[in-house]
Amino acid sequence: MLYYLYQLKPLFSPLNIFQYITFRAAGAFMTALFVSLTTGPGIIRWLKTKKAQRIRADTPAGHQSKTGTPAMGGLIIYLAMTVGYLFWARLTDRFVLLFLTTCTVLFLLGYADDYLKAKEHRKDGLSMAVKLGVQLILALGIAAYLYIDPPNTLQAVSVSVPYSKEWFLHLGILYIPFCMMVLIGSSNAVNLADGLDGLACGR
Repeated sequence: MLYYLYQLKPLFSPLNIFQYITFRAAGAFMTALFVSLTTGPGIIRWLKTKKAQRIRADTPAGHQSKTGTPAMGGLIIYLAMTVGYLFWARLTDRFVLLFLTTCTVLFLLGYADDYLKAKEHRKDGLSMAVKLGVQLILALGIAAYLYIDPPNTLQAVSVSVPYSKEWFLHLGILYIPFCMMVLIGSSNAVNLADGLDGLACGR
């Protein structure tokens, strides 16, 4: 939203700074930090009255003290990220919209999972088939979109070899399953660690 202030630079030249992505990235960071610090305590107090994290019985004894930790802390992260994006991103950019859509779908999936665990007393929340099914459909849609209309046509389906600036692997149509693997793996990496005791980010 603030990005478009640069269009007023004929009236006030310093507004041109809103066109630079480095400035807007810093602004988005500060906005997200402000939102998380100001809304976080209130959201945590509210979540404590609604939901509590149940610690699995097979976790180490030291982790059992985390029983009662409110679930859905991702709400703070999602809120801070979304506000930062809405204020500072170029909302007409298709990749910004794609990113926001992806995060929203995954957030709603996580919310439904936590809701079923806390309110409906379903120990495992959403079934693995449902969670992976939604993630597969989402990942397939994103991967196919990026394959058909890539941001960089010269290296659309190539990945660089780590620690090398010259070696690239041309994946061709295999880019789609590769992209799906990265997306699904990334979305589950923290989720699986968090599922151990409900606090992936720290004690």
